[in-house]
Amino acid sequence: MLSLAKFIKKEIELRENLVGTGFIAPPDEKSEYNNRVTVMGEIVSTAGFEAENQYVFYEVLIPEEGGWTFEDYNQYEMQGIGQNESTSEFNKRKSVTHVSVANVEASTDAEDPEGTQMVSHFCFPFDYQFLAK
Repeated sequence: MLSLAKFIKKEIELRENLVGTGFIAPPDEKSEYNNRVTVMGEIVSTAGFEAENQYVFYEVLIPEEGGWTFEDYNQYEMQGIGQNESTSEFNKRKSVTHVSVANVEASTDAEDPEGTQMVSHFCFPFDYQFLAK
């Protein structure tokens, strides 16, 4: 039978493992940026286009006024990457999804006389880190 001290130690270790330690630290006090914003999302689908094969090309733009900037580097994002590739800058700000073949599905538009539309489905998650003054 486990002693009470071993039991408590095991419970503490279990709870520590549930929380984890892989959190991004807030900007330090010396930095001119004092806020971090994380944007997570997913490109799910397109609808109403006539093309059979579809893909989404997107670009993230941030305002120049107000002190916004991309957080280009954090230790968790770069984990396991030896050298910073020349394409990583492009991939942070612009990207393209895979090609999806559109299916004919029921239209949600009440004014559509046919009642159907072309819909392409994607599974394209994204995650951006921004710093602001």
